Amino acid sequence: MKALAFDIGTTKICSLVFDAENGRTLEVLHGANTFVPSVRPWERIQDPEAVFRIVEGMYLTMMKKHAPIGGIGISCQMHGILYVDSEGRALSPFYTWQDGSGALPFRDGKTYTEYLSGLAAKTFRGNSPAVPYTPAAGYGLVTHFYHRSAGTVPAGTSKLCTIGDYIAMRLCGAARPVMHATNACALGFFDPRSSCFDIETLEAAGIDTALLPRAAGDFAPAGEIRGTCGNGSVPVAAAVGDNQAGFLGSVRGADKGALVNMGTGGQISLIGGTDGNSGGEKYPDEQSPLERRPYFEGKFLCSGASLCGGKAYAMLEEFFRAVLRMAGVPNAVPLYGAMEDALRKDEDTQSPEEPLLVNTMFEGSRRDPLPRGWIKNISSANFTPAALIRGFLEGMAEELYGMLPEGRRGEASAASPMEKITFLAGSGNGIRRNAFLRRVIEKKFALPLMIPLHEEEAAFGAALYALICAGRFRGTAEAARLIRYQGETP
Repeated sequence: MKALAFDIGTTKICSLVFDAENGRTLEVLHGANTFVPSVRPWERIQDPEAVFRIVEGMYLTMMKKHAPIGGIGISCQMHGILYVDSEGRALSPFYTWQDGSGALPFRDGKTYTEYLSGLAAKTFRGNSPAVPYTPAAGYGLVTHFYHRSAGTVPAGTSKLCTIGDYIAMRLCGAARPVMHATNACALGFFDPRSSCFDIETLEAAGIDTALLPRAAGDFAPAGEIRGTCGNGSVPVAAAVGDNQAGFLGSVRGADKGALVNMGTGGQISLIGGTDGNSGGEKYPDEQSPLERRPYFEGKFLCSGASLCGGKAYAMLEEFFRAVLRMAGVPNAVPLYGAMEDALRKDEDTQSPEEPLLVNTMFEGSRRDPLPRGWIKNISSANFTPAALIRGFLEGMAEELYGMLPEGRRGEASAASPMEKITFLAGSGNGIRRNAFLRRVIEKKFALPLMIPLHEEEAAFGAALYALICAGRFRGTAEAARLIRYQGETP
C-alpha cells in the first residue's frame, strides 16, 4: 500500500509518496510557502487559498504518477488559525504561530495573553495539569480572542480551524473542518487527557465555542476523495500537528528516544507515558518549560520549543554578510560554508577554559516574550568569528537542553521521562546540514544523535499515520519499524 502525505510548514510545503511494501519513499515534491504583507506589524499571515492551490497541484501530480494510493496524510504547522464560512471557504488569512497579537496590551495593564491566563487561573479546579493555563501569543485561541475583542472576526464566520484542517476539508470537498487533538491542543485551552476544550474559561472570555470544529479521534478520517486518476475512494486522515508527525516519522522505539528538531525554531520532544502511568500525572508540572501535548494511543509528548532555533544561526550568517556589505561587498553569497570552514580551522585552537558564551533567546520564549539573548565572557583571546559561531551553536543546544527535567541534568527523578532515553533522533535542516551542530548536541545531551535516512520527517510521519488510518499497520510502533537511520546496516 502507498500513502501520499503533505506537510504544510511555515516556509515550505512538502509532498511525498511512501510505499509501505518496500519501505521506500518514491518521490518528494517541494513548494515555497509565502507570507502576505500586512499593515499590522504584529501579524504574520499567509493565504490559505494559495496554500490549497499548491497542495492541489502536488496531489494531482502525485496521483497521476503513483496511483493507486491507499491513504492521504497531512501534517501542519501548529497553533495558527483561519476563519471559514458555512461552505468551508476561507474568510480570512491564515494567522500563523508567529502572530504577535496576543502580546499587545488589552486591559488593566495586561496583554491579551495575560488576561486570558488570569481567567484560566480563576476557573482552574486543580484537577487537570494537562490544560495549558499559560497560553502564549500565537496560540490560535489567543489570536481569536484578540480578533473577537477588536471586532475583526469576519462576518459570516462558521468555524475556525488550522491550515491542515482547511486543506483536508478542501481536498474532501467538505463544508465543515475536522480537528485532531494534536491541533486542538495547539490552539490552547485544551485538555489532552479528556480531549476537551476548557469551555469554562473560553466562555468566561466571551468566546463562542460553537466556532470550534468537531474533534477527531486517533486514526479517524476527515473524509475521502473519490475517483481521481482512476483511483477509487481514498481516505484522508484528519490533519495532525507537525510536532507529533515529526516524532512519529523520526523516532523508532518511541519510549527510548527523544526528538531534537532544528528548523526555523528549535524543539525537544519525548514521550511522557500514558495517562495514569508512573510520572504521567506529575510531569511536566505548571513550572516546567515543556508542554504536555497529546500524541497517539493515549500517550502524550513532553515538548519544549525555542523561538530562535535555526533562525539564530541564520541571524548570525546575515550579520556576517552585513559586515561584508559595510566593507563594500554588496552581493555577498551565503556564508554558511565559510562559517563551517572557520570552525574546522579553529577546532584545535579553542580554549575550553574561556569559551565565548551565547544565549540565543533573541525573541523571548513562548511563555515570556520579554527576555533577550546575550553574548558574554568576551576576552581578547576568544573574540573571533569562529568562537562566536561556536557560541551560537552551543547556545542553540543549551536552550533546548535547559528545558529538560532535572533527571537528565544531574538529579535522579522517578517522574522524569528522560531517565529512560538512550538516544536522540535529529530532524530539520539545521541538524542535517551542520555537522558541527550535531556534535554540539551529542556532547550537550551526552547521547548519540541518530539521523533518519529519509528527509521531510513530518511528511513521512503523516504518511505512516495515513497508513495506520487505512489499516495497513496496527499502530504507531509497528509503523515506526520502517524508520532507518544513517549509518545503520540494512
